[in-house]
Amino acid sequence: MAMAMAIDHQNPDIELGHKNNTENHNMSNPPPLPPPYYQQQQQQNTNNNMMLYPNIDADENRRRWNFIRKVYSILFMQLLLTVAIAGVVVFYHPLALFLVRTPGLLIAMAFLPLICKSLCFFLIC
Repeated sequence: MAMAMAIDHQNPDIELGHKNNTENHNMSNPPPLPPPYYQQQQQQNTNNNMMLYPNIDADENRRRWNFIRKVYSILFMQLLLTVAIAGVVVFYHPLALFLVRTPGLLIAMAFLPLICKSLCFFLIC
């Protein structure tokens, strides 16, 4: 005669009715997990006070972080402007047709930023 065993549906590995089954599995107190990588990095950065280079003074670090923020903000603005212009050209069909019919304008628009930058460089310096 087979005896039916009751199974805990939350944890099917543990069969009910055995008095020492929870001691074998020790599921009530699992070992603590290490913190994820990003939390370890965040704790390390907090300890270093966000030092880019730990061997130089805080003022120089602040200047370097400001420079990095400035560069990334310029890159973000350029990317945003590019997406905006590309969106207008793609979704406004008369403008797209006009640009396809006048390839000289496209070439001029491609070299216009370079010309402006060189003029600004020569006028300022």
